[in-house]
Amino acid sequence: MGRIGRAAALALLGAALSGCVTVAMEVAQKVWETRSTQDQVVDAAIHTGILNRMMDVDPVLALEIRTDVWEGRVLLTGKVSDPVLSSEMEFLVRRDERVRAVYNQVQVRGRENSQGSFVGDVWIETQIKLKLLAEDGVTSVDYRWQSVGSQVHVIGRAKSAKERETVLRIIRGVQGVREVHSFIEVRPHGAPAPAGAR
Repeated sequence: MGRIGRAAALALLGAALSGCVTVAMEVAQKVWETRSTQDQVVDAAIHTGILNRMMDVDPVLALEIRTDVWEGRVLLTGKVSDPVLSSEMEFLVRRDERVRAVYNQVQVRGRENSQGSFVGDVWIETQIKLKLLAEDGVTSVDYRWQSVGSQVHVIGRAKSAKERETVLRIIRGVQGVREVHSFIEVRPHGAPAPAGAR
């Protein structure tokens, strides 16, 4: 096998191992979540259904709109050029009877430098992850967050009001964060999710 063949083989092996590591990390994360296994399964099904409906409307939507689902609550984030698409997606999400709340935070794309904004958002999301992981008393796997134009949207469940305030303080303290939109429920571990209005 020549140098090019070996390089290609190593690249494929690296990609495969990276994929395995990602899957292993996701599995390990789910073990530590306070969501029940049933909630995780239902949330995954809701998420898959939303992605399928996005693909039916416009395949590009799956790249533009991000979906986070936590115990039947759906957070939609991202940027679209047509404001009608945002409303249409919210309508489609609400058709799923398992969804108990929808937080539509999709923004309409302007003339800003989207590449610079994307890089800044990735940096912000990474810093939040590192800081929450390092914080005692915070179960970071119980939260999902997205930064869009330096505005952070976070969903999940805190065991106490103190934990929620700690999470929000950490996020607000990350350099570059302009605004924080919180959809964190406060509920002790083991307490059932309330049946919220849709």
